Amino acid sequence: MKHTQSVIFGLLLTSMLLSSCAKDPAVTPTETNTALAGTEVETEAVTEPGWHLTLPEVDMEGYNFRVLTLNTGAVALTTVFQPDEETGEILNDAIYKRNQKIAERYNVNFSQQGVDDYFTPSSMLRKSVSADSDDFDLYYLVQREAFGLILDGYGLRPDELPYIDPTQPWYFHDMNEQLKINGLSVMVYGADSITSYDNSAIMLFNKALFGREDLGDPYAMVRDGTWTIDKFFSIAKSVVRDLNGDGKINDYDQLGVVSENDFVYTSLLICAEHPFVANVNNTPTFMPGSDDVMMSLMMKIADYRNSDGIIFDVFYDKCEQFAGYQEVTEAGRAVSDMIFSSGNTAMRITSIAAMNNLRNMEDDFGVIPMPKLDETQKKYRTRAIGGLYGTVPSTTQNAENISIILEALAAESYYNLIPAYCETILKDKYSRDIDSAEMLDLILSSMYQDLSDAIWVEARSSFLPLFEAGKNSFASESEKVGKKIQKQIEQYLKKVEKITDDLG
Repeated sequence: MKHTQSVIFGLLLTSMLLSSCAKDPAVTPTETNTALAGTEVETEAVTEPGWHLTLPEVDMEGYNFRVLTLNTGAVALTTVFQPDEETGEILNDAIYKRNQKIAERYNVNFSQQGVDDYFTPSSMLRKSVSADSDDFDLYYLVQREAFGLILDGYGLRPDELPYIDPTQPWYFHDMNEQLKINGLSVMVYGADSITSYDNSAIMLFNKALFGREDLGDPYAMVRDGTWTIDKFFSIAKSVVRDLNGDGKINDYDQLGVVSENDFVYTSLLICAEHPFVANVNNTPTFMPGSDDVMMSLMMKIADYRNSDGIIFDVFYDKCEQFAGYQEVTEAGRAVSDMIFSSGNTAMRITSIAAMNNLRNMEDDFGVIPMPKLDETQKKYRTRAIGGLYGTVPSTTQNAENISIILEALAAESYYNLIPAYCETILKDKYSRDIDSAEMLDLILSSMYQDLSDAIWVEARSSFLPLFEAGKNSFASESEKVGKKIQKQIEQYLKKVEKITDDLG
């Protein structure tokens, strides 16, 4: 199926803001990258939906569709499901209008309850299903929690929801393929998963510093396919300066890139198409022990890490200017924003949601995808760190109608909500230039899932101390951790095998 890529050239800025951004979250990166390289791509126009034609006409008689989510402000993600009213804020109103359209079509009401902790919804789902209760129709869970609970029978799989059609363009096809185990789709993400976009890894660059240091045009590098790991490190190394002349490099000085341990090292590897746990022939596989290219790349990253200032890791490196704010917590990530905002750091690896923290940055900054391994890598990749997953309890007596609503939410988000999301980012979070719109298209259409982000977190977290310390003993660590991860994978495979046997 051909999809539309809304990369827009030669239009006025106002038009760009109103119409840009990936209309198709499932568009393949190959199509996007081909377009960026200057090759014309034949596409079909995306017209206003005929999604309702694929769904039955149903009067749900005022059914109250109940959602458990996280409270707005409890986490740095877009977690609101049902706004109270239109407020004039672009994204809020788009969510409200989406829900109103679906509510009127199916005669259904939407309500939400919020909690403040990531893991409370998981425990509430487990408790509700165990008691055979009917508390909520949809629970928004942390991805790895949802994956395990669905396999354990607490939540419904896509094949148990009759009107979910993952082949439609409003689903994240590449990402969902990674979540398919031995042919079984455990979960599928669609365009209604705003938190998946929020959690996507991106590269920011300081336009003023790039100009002062004559570092070239990052947008052009992306377009011509030369934005690679080697180019990234070449730039990061070239800008390091001891600005105050005290003989040491810290947050008072000019730095290459600032980030946190679980963002910088892993994002570089994953977006170079070398994940820690990959879905190989529908089987999750621990990769470091068998991927020689990955091992070489890990050692390269560690070598650059050994040079002060190339990678400043705020979860490990000692700050002086911002020492009072430094802590190894989610709140501690704000230190990276402070350092980047000060204007003396070339690049920042972070998430889309975290750009909100840079609204008051004096220098202009741009956004680009994470670099490729080398110029032979066909696609730029965006690390999908894992959005909250809307999980339907297995005890529901209303699976058919719920699946209709979920399919409608994904489709309507695809056509109307995601453009509003993009416009909000472009207007509020960084410079309103046409290059930013183009890059955001590419980033949002290139979602790539490492199963160590989704499920087997230890497969990547065990290597972080080695990167932090600049050590290259990755082979021995891989041998030690690999056996443990493979045992965990085998336990999941047994659960999948039982399900598929039961399905016949």
